[in-house]
Amino acid sequence: MTGPIMFAGAPYSGMTPMIVTAAEIARRGHEVHFVGIERYRGEFDHHTAGTGAQYISLGAGESPADPEGWDDATYFSFTQRSRWKSALAFITHNLDVDLQIEWYKKLDAEVERVKPALLVVDCLSQHAIDVAMTRGIPYVIKACLMPSFVMQPWLPRGYPWPYSGLPAEMTFGQRVANSWFKFRMKTVMFRPKVFPRAVKYAKAVRELGINAKSMQPRARIDNAALVMFHTVLDLEYDFPKPDNVVSVGSIAPPLPELPDEKDISSWLDAHESVVYLAFGTINRLSTESIGQMLQAARRLAPHALLWKIPKDQWENRPAGVEVPDNVRVEHWVPSQFDVLAHPNVKVFFCHAGSNGMHECLNFGKPMVSRPGWIDCHDIAHRIDDAGMGLTLDDVHEVKADDVVDKLTRVLEDPSFTERAQHWTAKQRNAGGVTRAADLIIELAS
Repeated sequence: MTGPIMFAGAPYSGMTPMIVTAAEIARRGHEVHFVGIERYRGEFDHHTAGTGAQYISLGAGESPADPEGWDDATYFSFTQRSRWKSALAFITHNLDVDLQIEWYKKLDAEVERVKPALLVVDCLSQHAIDVAMTRGIPYVIKACLMPSFVMQPWLPRGYPWPYSGLPAEMTFGQRVANSWFKFRMKTVMFRPKVFPRAVKYAKAVRELGINAKSMQPRARIDNAALVMFHTVLDLEYDFPKPDNVVSVGSIAPPLPELPDEKDISSWLDAHESVVYLAFGTINRLSTESIGQMLQAARRLAPHALLWKIPKDQWENRPAGVEVPDNVRVEHWVPSQFDVLAHPNVKVFFCHAGSNGMHECLNFGKPMVSRPGWIDCHDIAHRIDDAGMGLTLDDVHEVKADDVVDKLTRVLEDPSFTERAQHWTAKQRNAGGVTRAADLIIELAS
């Protein structure tokens, strides 16, 4: 008999794969509890309706990691040209010890109440790993990130260090830069703005009786029952992995996700070749870049462009510039899965986020990338090296010529679609949500 299974999601990292997996397990009749911030309750309720799965809220989740709270200075510190400075700014800004301890206490209380047989935790949920290791509860780490971002202690010498934005094949200068970046990242906790917070967290760990090994990256992996990646391991640059690492491929909800949505789907039906453009809610375009994008779209006709852009950004477009007839602008798309699944969508023009890349690969669509920040530069190299896309030459200021060049090449050269479909087949062969649920249920039995 399977005991209760508790999922612990990470704020602001995209919880769809976690929620879809929880829903699949609940549909099979198992007791499921999902702990997350309030913003994910609606998505959870949609996917788990009628299953009896329970949502446990950590509250509003007001955190420095929430992009909606970033002013322009903060955002641009994360997206500056220096990979090291952007990574340091991100770490410094988001290291909120008080919030981590608050979440730890709330989750610990719920674990005491529910007494789960297994914890399924997002790789970014440090508070959840703390609870699991301290209480000795078996746990599964689920990760939408690329494996190298999670398993840094296993990376060999010369490996392009996570967040460096460097490719597998490096010039001599890039190898030197990589070594220097790696050193600085491994010693980041000794930086003046970081060290006091690290000391504060270590003190809290002692006072609360948290297992100190939970602070060690290798121990977190070694003690996990499974480390489950929502990718195909072949997409990653190779490195040795322990035996508890598994790949289940990308995870998508049952489709169509919103079968009654007709507005966007009808527009897609009416256009034979569509580029879907979505840079996520984090990335911000300058007025000049929006103007350049509209110029590029006009030149791409007869191809059409469905552009998802937040309303506040769209209002920053150049004054007096008309929107071409082949462009449809949406401030919110009800289901990105349904859009990417549509046969008339030929290319995904994206910011090379991990979630977006894997969502796209469910449907064999190639990509053009404008990597926005932190890990996106690394992922863009994986997309290019896998033969399923191209990256803009200048990712900071969009240029119409560059956009037209990259999109035209990907639209007209069938090899990009063929390679994308190759990786889609591998993703599906990995088992997806069915295999993820099978493995989790087996561990909870």
